[in-house]
Amino acid sequence: MKTNILKSLFAFIAVLMAVSISYAFFKNKSVAPLTGSAVTWYFLGTSASGMKTASNWSTTNPNNPDCGQGSDLPCDITLEASNSSQLQSYLDAHTNAQILAAANDQRPE
Repeated sequence: MKTNILKSLFAFIAVLMAVSISYAFFKNKSVAPLTGSAVTWYFLGTSASGMKTASNWSTTNPNNPDCGQGSDLPCDITLEASNSSQLQSYLDAHTNAQILAAANDQRPE
């Protein structure tokens, strides 16, 4: 009986150590936060088909009165993309739905 308890205790400690070691190796695998400064990009396009083209975005606020009135197009999005090349990389990596969901505000098409 004592032997079974000791074996069970040893097995439990071994499993606990294995889990602890695994956690130590994998806990810091999260994506490091970006260190650039945030830039707000304003969508100047008039249709969803242009949403993924960096030339349809500007860092100058057009003060669109339709912002907040719909959900078809983004008004603006804040990213750590300081130039159009970085913005294009972001746009290429995301779907229109993801870009729209990340937008600070939306407007009708």
